Amino acid sequence: MEKLVRRPRSTARQEPLVKAYFFDEKRPLPYVIEANQQDLNLEQWMKQNIEEIEAKLLQYGAVLFRGFGVSNIQEFEAVTHSFGQQLLNYDFASTPRTAIQGKIYTSTEYPPDQEIIMHNEMAYSKKWPGKLWFYCHTPSETGGETPLVDSRKMYDRIPVHIKEKFEKKRLVYVRNYHENLDLDWRKVFQTEKKEEVEQYCEAHGIEYQWLNDNHLQTREKCLAVVEHPATKEKTWFNQAHLFHISNLSKEVKDTLLTILDEEMVPRNVFFGNGEAIDPGELDEIRQLFQEEKSVFPWRKNDVLLVDNILAAHGRQPYQGDRKIIVAMTD
Repeated sequence: MEKLVRRPRSTARQEPLVKAYFFDEKRPLPYVIEANQQDLNLEQWMKQNIEEIEAKLLQYGAVLFRGFGVSNIQEFEAVTHSFGQQLLNYDFASTPRTAIQGKIYTSTEYPPDQEIIMHNEMAYSKKWPGKLWFYCHTPSETGGETPLVDSRKMYDRIPVHIKEKFEKKRLVYVRNYHENLDLDWRKVFQTEKKEEVEQYCEAHGIEYQWLNDNHLQTREKCLAVVEHPATKEKTWFNQAHLFHISNLSKEVKDTLLTILDEEMVPRNVFFGNGEAIDPGELDEIRQLFQEEKSVFPWRKNDVLLVDNILAAHGRQPYQGDRKIIVAMTD
């Protein structure tokens, strides 16, 4: 990428098309590429510089494109095809989203006063997207940032006794789809037919059972640590700290446990052998995510590309209108 941002040797001192920088040199995430020319077409520019962009994505985990001519959702969708990869459906969802057009979705629709803690997308499943695309259609008045964390640094920082335990035992995510409580199975599997749910689970190695006509329970055993296929680096890649019941507020947790057994709450996680996970160790993991967070302000028409294995993301609480659009690719 440096060759694109150096000033060419010319007496005319021609302005380079883009400039590259970090918001914080000590925490180089994301790598920022900003257009120097108004309305520079991002789709075309990316196709011309695909190798350099891929290299920076693997080096840093996330690249932010700023100041390019991406002014609507159609143009954003065109940009997502720059790498020649197909967009994915948001199958087996764990949070509410709305499809805007085709395979372009809203970001997670949680109340604006709530933080969405750091996570790698769909790390609770054996099937996850390789790349995430975010488009800032409308930045919020205050807050609403999408913080990032380097998953390699997380792996390095987690205490060895915790890391080894998670890596060896793996994890099993238990989900209960109750009617009128969190997401029901129809929303998650995007079908009204139980046989289609069963076919999906069998195809993806997910254990399932119908506890009654409207109560489905699934169990999926997954890795806690993943090796990146290109860099061969180990990354902390799981949602144990998010799925575990200890992530709920005391009020919500106490309310749930007055009406449901712990294995019947909408989401929970255990070690792969069924053993309980120490909430204190999950608190340590949550604290490390907080310490490693890199936060930057959204600007209208920004496009953020994230390698989902190399970088976790979240959402800060916010006020005012906010519209961040999301797409996922292999």
